[in-house]
Amino acid sequence: MLAGVALSFGLGAVFRTWRARSERTSARRQLAQITQLSADALDGAVARVTGVVEATGDVLRAPASGRDCVAYRTRVEGRHVTDSNALEQVQICRFRVGDVVIESEHARFDLQPCKLVPSVEQTARYDAFLRPYGRTRHYFGGGAVFREVVVCPGARVTVVGLVMHEARAIAPGEELGFRDRPPSIVRLVGDKDHPIIIGDAID
Repeated sequence: MLAGVALSFGLGAVFRTWRARSERTSARRQLAQITQLSADALDGAVARVTGVVEATGDVLRAPASGRDCVAYRTRVEGRHVTDSNALEQVQICRFRVGDVVIESEHARFDLQPCKLVPSVEQTARYDAFLRPYGRTRHYFGGGAVFREVVVCPGARVTVVGLVMHEARAIAPGEELGFRDRPPSIVRLVGDKDHPIIIGDAID
């Protein structure tokens, strides 16, 4: 009996590690394949931008780590390999990478998970995360395992998304030549079918 439980725990850990690496490998491959954003990129093109993350307003609080961030993915699942009661929550707020605005409700990540150190405060955060779902840590087979990735202000990242140009007003003293394009704010956006990808910086 104990041997079977230990085997289930072990297989569960192997599966979670394999899946995390597979997801990161897939995201990293897509990041590397996309060309850098250029000045003449058209709306709807897929492009990538690399730079330092800057919040443009209120930031998020990652539920498992408690860190201030502009994006996070929190995942919880059981230790048993057969447990299928996984939960996942992704949140993103509008932020900048250089002069480019990043905006999406859907994202994939090529980032190392946070280190979640056991503590009374950490356990309280876990319980607070599960409460709206009507679940506890004991609901999951063998107990709950949390994993979280975060994108914090000041981090250097690469982001892939769909290009969109948003018209902006001409600044006082700004002049345009006859052939100049109207000024615009460049955004990288995503949706459910084409989520943005956020990963470690690719130079």
